[in-house]
Amino acid sequence: MRSRSLKIPTRLNWSLFATLAICSLALTLSIYPGLLQSLPVILAFLFIGVTWVLIVGGTVFFGLVEMAQRLQSSVAMDWRSQFPKTHLIRIGLIWVILMGSYGLLKFYVPRRIAFALSRPAFDRGLEKTPQGKNIRPLQFGVYKIEAYEIDRRGGQYFRAYSHGDGLGPDTVSYGFVYQPNPDGSPFGDAYYGIHPLGKRWYWFQASADW
Repeated sequence: MRSRSLKIPTRLNWSLFATLAICSLALTLSIYPGLLQSLPVILAFLFIGVTWVLIVGGTVFFGLVEMAQRLQSSVAMDWRSQFPKTHLIRIGLIWVILMGSYGLLKFYVPRRIAFALSRPAFDRGLEKTPQGKNIRPLQFGVYKIEAYEIDRRGGQYFRAYSHGDGLGPDTVSYGFVYQPNPDGSPFGDAYYGIHPLGKRWYWFQASADW
């Protein structure tokens, strides 16, 4: 009976560890705009997500089956002894981590913090960075800038990450912009979007697609 009683907490411990590891990885990658949207990362997260669903789903399913079997063998036993409080705490922690991570990702909290720490370097770079789409990579705080352009419509654009736009030759660019215009970027106008970071700074995404 002792070995059977260890099954549920062991599965929950692994589920808690897997949830914490996956969410920590997602929050870390979200610091860089566009990194989570790139195809290889999406595929990796799909695989990790399926694995996590199997782990948590298996934990809950087999836990309920085991609890039902034990209840059948001893109907008079208090349900709390069948599913101890520590098990509920582990399940609660899993959902707290998931919901908390979702909120942090939705409002770009890790990116906002990382950029706030890196903003002095970007402020200095407004006057000193040479223009070009193939400049030598420059380190601005935690971000490596691969291109810098001033748009004639307004805005100084620092591209931090880019990847191919599907199977075509177009490129999707992500980065940071100071005082952007609402119409487009030097890296393309398709799927153009800007998101405020404070003090006239934004992060942007744009595609060279038509």
